[in-house]
Amino acid sequence: MTLIHMSLTLEGVHQVWEIPSNESRVPGHWNVCLQFVSQDLCVLSDGAGTLHVVNTHNVPWTVEYSSEVLGKGSIFSILDSVLCDSNDSQVLHTCLLSVQEVKEETTDESEDKKKNRTKRPLDGESSSKLVNVINWISLHRTEQGWCLKRQRQIHVPGVVHYLALNKLGSALYLLADKSFTFVSDSEKQILPPEPKSKPNQEPAYFWQQTNQDVTLWFPMNSDVTKGDVNISVTNADIRVTCRDKDLLSGNTVQTIDANLTTWKIEKDRLEIVLQKSSPVPWTGIVRGDERGEEILDPQLVEEGVNI
Repeated sequence: MTLIHMSLTLEGVHQVWEIPSNESRVPGHWNVCLQFVSQDLCVLSDGAGTLHVVNTHNVPWTVEYSSEVLGKGSIFSILDSVLCDSNDSQVLHTCLLSVQEVKEETTDESEDKKKNRTKRPLDGESSSKLVNVINWISLHRTEQGWCLKRQRQIHVPGVVHYLALNKLGSALYLLADKSFTFVSDSEKQILPPEPKSKPNQEPAYFWQQTNQDVTLWFPMNSDVTKGDVNISVTNADIRVTCRDKDLLSGNTVQTIDANLTTWKIEKDRLEIVLQKSSPVPWTGIVRGDERGEEILDPQLVEEGVNI
């Protein structure tokens, strides 16, 4: 495969380099991918699994580095590359996109699913899926030439829409359909993220719903009167204050009929009843507010449990 140079005036075509044929082209190989990282240096993927770093200062071009950097038979394309100066040396960062088959263990399967299974693995066997893999490769220029210094790998289950390295080669920008995961780094161990735990605290309010309405209960001090409470309701938002302190404020998850709102104070709690505009189940009261707890058993409210 030959690279050519063509002037803007289309006066002539010149051969500048012939790509080495490390692998014979076969169906399934990808297109050649080329990126210039400086005035006299480019990075090239031959589409068959070999990465070349090529000096373009003179014709013919000369190869400074050539390697099946992801392993034998692993083909890839180049998403982005940058050349950076570092401690009187140069570092070439390049992000390579490949596709990898990831195995998943399947252990839980009901008897009905086993009977109706079509082309699915048995218990204890593994299924597999294809994921996009971003291989972040860092090459350092030494007196002996380019050498592989660091390799990082990111798994992206969905489509990779955009990727770019910053000018320093210290970070990348990635836009994808789904959350991605750093799975390996040749210089340091990748630790799994710590599971998020909700703080152990009492709910700020309780609520219950039917197809027609939503009822809220706020715990109150025994000396609170109606004059201490202010409730403002529209068809799409609610604000509840007690002695100038906000108890709840924001847009409701569904619309309500504000004119039918009722409220009262009894048994050291404030009760508010909101009329639904439609019999749609609510997932909460106010968008983004998770301080409330839904009561599914009306008897708990009557008994005053935790309220």
